[in-house]
Amino acid sequence: MLRIPIAALTALLLTTAAIGQPWAQPDSSLTLMLMGDVLGHGSQLRCAQQPDGSYSYRRTFAPMEDVFALADIVIANLEVPLAGPPYAGYPSFSSPDALAQHLQQAGVDVLVTANNHALDQGSRGLYRTSRVLDSLGIPHTGTAHSAQARASNSPLMLRHNGIALALLSYTTCMNGPTRHLPPHAVNMADTARIRADHRKALALGADAVLMFVHWGEEYHRTENASQRRLADWLHTLGITLVVGCHPHVVQPLQLSTEEQRATVFSLGNFVSNQRWRYSDGGLVVMLRLERQSGAVRLTHGAAIPVWVSAPMRGGVKDFRVWPVYKAEATGERFGSEHPDFVRFASDTRRLLDSAGHGFPELRYDAFTRSWALPWQSAQRIAPRSAELLPLLRPKVQPPLQ
Repeated sequence: MLRIPIAALTALLLTTAAIGQPWAQPDSSLTLMLMGDVLGHGSQLRCAQQPDGSYSYRRTFAPMEDVFALADIVIANLEVPLAGPPYAGYPSFSSPDALAQHLQQAGVDVLVTANNHALDQGSRGLYRTSRVLDSLGIPHTGTAHSAQARASNSPLMLRHNGIALALLSYTTCMNGPTRHLPPHAVNMADTARIRADHRKALALGADAVLMFVHWGEEYHRTENASQRRLADWLHTLGITLVVGCHPHVVQPLQLSTEEQRATVFSLGNFVSNQRWRYSDGGLVVMLRLERQSGAVRLTHGAAIPVWVSAPMRGGVKDFRVWPVYKAEATGERFGSEHPDFVRFASDTRRLLDSAGHGFPELRYDAFTRSWALPWQSAQRIAPRSAELLPLLRPKVQPPLQ
């Protein structure tokens, strides 16, 4: 019989009461982590290129590894095709395969690919991206190299701890013409197709449906009427979780456990060379699903502001993605860029305070070296296990080079 010391039990009861959490523990749970735009500008390519001509993004993503370890499934928007050499930055991106590989090694599990840059290198680049992700064992949805591939990944079914999540990815905009593309190539945001994919998700046993949607106006810090109309329609359809990308800045977000829905109008940039105000970072959002007595419910949300530093190092910009609160708590300094870091933190917190309903900022304790999750308050967070859905491979954390 397990015996809990009286002092420890009393502390647990007081902590639980103080944060207003129910005593009953969930039968199972699924913690999601959602990231914004992964871009590949020319200066990022120069940063990643190694002396032997290969490419490495391990240093770029290293500060985020303990953040990714907090979630069961981590999903990011890959906003560049993996079209092979010659590599290129804006406006027609083509990034090395190592970008996806090192995202995966840092802890990203799944990529969504329906966005306005999917056709930057034509259909050849789009189809190669799909095949490369398949070869790396990275589940993905939003674009596909064949009708059979689309049938298997739209929706993409993710399962963990007995909870089934259907993931969809759609875009409302495209930089290149799409009229000659076959229907399987890119998920354009057509309501009939979304409705069909949603029906399929329910038929496959989805407990919840998450949709990434590429929409809105670039660099606008508030959503427009079109975004609001589409979000309302998606929620009415039954898509519980709606997450937006494309504006390259953070936009309002809201979670309602009463209505069982979450809307994030824009996560902003995860990594890019957009160095100006509001675009030099973004949000990583966490969503918690719990099964209680057979029913799966959305119970918690949290937000982690992330900022991109890019000081000159060896004649090139040295890109690194930093969780803001941890950088502050551990006394990280960014030289001449530090005022930009402080400004981004302040701007993002003002938005969270005024328009981040249901998404408190996640806090890092430098003394215990742990993140305080709302659903595990006052507990030290252990790294997640490698037990994930069959689609996801166990994490491999190679040494930094």
